[in-house]
Amino acid sequence: MKYIFVSGGVISGAGKGVVSSSVGALLKSRGHVVTHIKIDPYFNYNAGMLAPSEHGEVYVLEDGSECDLDLGNYERFSSINLEASNAITSGKIFFEMIKREKEGHFLGKTLQINPHAIDDVIRRIKMVAETPVEDFKSGRRVIPDVVIIELGGTVGESESSIYTDAFAKFQRIVGRSNCAFVSVDHLVELESGEQKTKSIQMGCRNFRRFGLSYDIIVCRGVRDPSKETREKISKNCWVEPGNVFGLPNLESVYLVPKFLEEHGMVESLNKVLGISSKEGDREILETFERLVQKHEDTVRIGIVGKYSPEFDSYTSLVHALRFSGASVGVNVEIEWINADSYTTEDLEKCNGIIIPGGFGARGIEGKISAIRYARENRIPLLGICLGYQLSIIEMCRNVLGMKDASSEEFNPSGKNLVVRFISDKNGVVDKKLRVGGYEVELEDGLVKRLYSGAEKIRERHRHRFEVVRSEVSSLCSYGLRFVGFSDERRAAKIFELTSHPFFVGVQFHPEFTARPNQPHPLITGLISASCRKLN
Repeated sequence: MKYIFVSGGVISGAGKGVVSSSVGALLKSRGHVVTHIKIDPYFNYNAGMLAPSEHGEVYVLEDGSECDLDLGNYERFSSINLEASNAITSGKIFFEMIKREKEGHFLGKTLQINPHAIDDVIRRIKMVAETPVEDFKSGRRVIPDVVIIELGGTVGESESSIYTDAFAKFQRIVGRSNCAFVSVDHLVELESGEQKTKSIQMGCRNFRRFGLSYDIIVCRGVRDPSKETREKISKNCWVEPGNVFGLPNLESVYLVPKFLEEHGMVESLNKVLGISSKEGDREILETFERLVQKHEDTVRIGIVGKYSPEFDSYTSLVHALRFSGASVGVNVEIEWINADSYTTEDLEKCNGIIIPGGFGARGIEGKISAIRYARENRIPLLGICLGYQLSIIEMCRNVLGMKDASSEEFNPSGKNLVVRFISDKNGVVDKKLRVGGYEVELEDGLVKRLYSGAEKIRERHRHRFEVVRSEVSSLCSYGLRFVGFSDERRAAKIFELTSHPFFVGVQFHPEFTARPNQPHPLITGLISASCRKLN
């Protein structure tokens, strides 16, 4: 078993997640079975309660884990399914320690960072290494031979010291020859063009304080490091000159694997870890190349959201649109529309519209107005999760005349609540979040055709409210059809409007299961309808 540890020296947000994902894709293409771990030093148990404006989107795994968005990159780049154990937070570490202490597992011992917390980090890494990883396309599960561990934040922070100490202890347990340490840090460049390496040197010095040293350094910057800069980094950071890589800003993150491969990243890792490349599946790398190809036609998709796109609040949706655009053969241009402040002219620019998921009342009326515009002007629309619920509310208000139609989420005391807390098959309301993969039965219609006639599908959910079918049955007289249902309760999960070119709502999140080599059929359908290529 080989382990690759990816961390950053003095500045967070340098691109560790993309580098980790790219290395995973490259090693998989060379015949290795790769899995990933993301370590977030924050004290939240997971990312589920973090605001998208604070930490980006909450990514949902098949098993229902709510994770950092980097887990989404790992799954997309390597076309795998990950689990809760692939995400480690300080919140999980200390929660489990205290829980076990209360259960009497520590027999009265004093709990400390060393050894208890550090040993738990090591236990979790070993557990992932011994857990089969599932291939997304085939469903086959295989024990990995390479584990890539990304440490969020920066080395030297008080929150990160537990993990760097754990890495130092771990390398002594498994052997230094089985570990590769990769630094991803910014290469500062002045207006004069002079490249400054002091921040990279400081990061390496911080790392050595824990008894660790980097094998490979990836320099993020405007340009590649010059020969002189590479030599300076090599000399001061104790790294081979050939293991100092530049990574300039590229047009797409999907160009990063090819860039690193062309500059010898795989060969460097092979040398450090003492491994050799095998015959692997290069399909995913070839798909990456197709994703960045330019096409003759462009389709503009409006995303009417309440969270700022600058914070990666809808990153999986953006990737899913790129995948489907490439499969249809069109460029996808995204029009970001603030649900709180937009004009009709903003909607008129769009060939298609997406109403994404979210929580809370802010921006709701703006989203409902956008839905009405799309419905009345026959603009293709896909409502996702909250967007699905709001589409039903919009039609109840403006088609059925239920002007006060609303959701229990926004108006708990309302009279015409067509969206309520989920209840079980016995009608008991538990207010729990339904999160993770669930099966949906399909009935004949447009959506079933998009899924190639499948009787059942499995999609990832994240919601605690659902449409009450009995309250909206009158909409069926106006062309609304519910065409997707949960297995156990026949709860409505999908609707389509037969009188519209493409007006579809889904209670789940299709963006979480979109892959470069397997675009999601619903998003592909939206793009096809938006450029009038839907049969």
